Amino acid sequence: MDRLVLISNPSLKIPLIELCQTIFENYFKSKNTVTTNDPTVAESGDKLVTSNKNSKTEEEIHADVDKLFELLRINMLAIIQLLPFIKDGEINVDKLKLLHKQDLNLIKKCYDSILDMINYLPDVIQIDLYACLLYTFTLIYELNNEEIILILLPSFKKTISGITYLTGGSDLETNNNPSILVNNFYQSIQQILVNNEDSKSSILTTYIISTTCEDKLILDINEGEFISNCILKGFVKEKTLITISTQTIKTIIKHFGNSNQSTSGLILKNFIPKLIKIFINTVNKMANLTSDDDETITAETVDDPRLIIEILVIFIKSIQDEENIIKSYKTILPILTWFIESVKIIFKMDLNYLNYLQYVHNKLLELVNFNPNGFKSAIQDDSCFNDSERKNIETIVKFDINALSEGQNGVALSNGNGNANGEHIQLKTFG
Repeated sequence: MDRLVLISNPSLKIPLIELCQTIFENYFKSKNTVTTNDPTVAESGDKLVTSNKNSKTEEEIHADVDKLFELLRINMLAIIQLLPFIKDGEINVDKLKLLHKQDLNLIKKCYDSILDMINYLPDVIQIDLYACLLYTFTLIYELNNEEIILILLPSFKKTISGITYLTGGSDLETNNNPSILVNNFYQSIQQILVNNEDSKSSILTTYIISTTCEDKLILDINEGEFISNCILKGFVKEKTLITISTQTIKTIIKHFGNSNQSTSGLILKNFIPKLIKIFINTVNKMANLTSDDDETITAETVDDPRLIIEILVIFIKSIQDEENIIKSYKTILPILTWFIESVKIIFKMDLNYLNYLQYVHNKLLELVNFNPNGFKSAIQDDSCFNDSERKNIETIVKFDINALSEGQNGVALSNGNGNANGEHIQLKTFG
């Protein structure tokens, strides 16, 4: 088999890789394959039920582990032939050859196959093999080949995910503890990511690490700032990444809301103020509120400021502490009222303005419903809002676009669905 892998071209190696994986998986599927009518096992009718991971006892697996590792080794051999530095442990450009698309596809196929095979093994073996794979990824990042890194990012994410969800059966003192593994790996490539901070591969790698590692990633202030800057780049520079950038920050906010864990908090502490600045730049650019020497002309902006409002509202709704919720309301409410005043200048009360006004109205209702007492406490703070500002907020909250279509004054009371409910809003917020 070794010889076939070494002498075959990439198109012929793929069936060999698939054959190794099939043999590996069939070893585990050879037992515990049953046909059953039991409704507690089968959803309906006669159904074939297989147990992939538990079909062999750990004793059986350990007895046959050399044979299983041999199948894994054959797949790794195909990778090493194309990336010899993985075996050498150091980058030697003289040994590298030009990789074509079929070579890259083969490398990805081998990694994915290995990861699928690892999933059948006991946790204590999995964690060791994941550690080996992380080492190979460290060398690949040192090579700093954008094309190789990008094609392997899904495999890299699967590796990190596998580590994250393993208990590992390891003590904190051992190098193969999942938390230690991911942190050692991040520390080993962090400077490479910094040196290539504008590259797509570095940005995406940062996204994967920050969203997949969850509470296992330990960051200092500078590292938290770097990750937040990478996410912001996806909004303002690498516009092709705006969807995944949005999903990344939503995931980080979700982690923060679920556990208030320090890693997500550190990233958000740096991210949110910069996001607000980008929001201000964007609105000023929309309104042409700049002079020739104003830095906002070249400042970072987004295409639609509502994206930032959406993220800010999601962030506020993830906060669990009452005092911090009130503080966040005191921050976002002036921003939203300023935004509406700016949009009014831009669009002169036309349909675009009304659409923006309806959007902000809906977001304010979300905030009211999320924490009515917190909202009320915030707007009644005389040190933050005067009577005129409170009136502006009240007008937006009570805005009803449906009333306009009926020829009314445009500030009819609404619950966000076009139904009059002014007393309810008054009670919650301004009473």
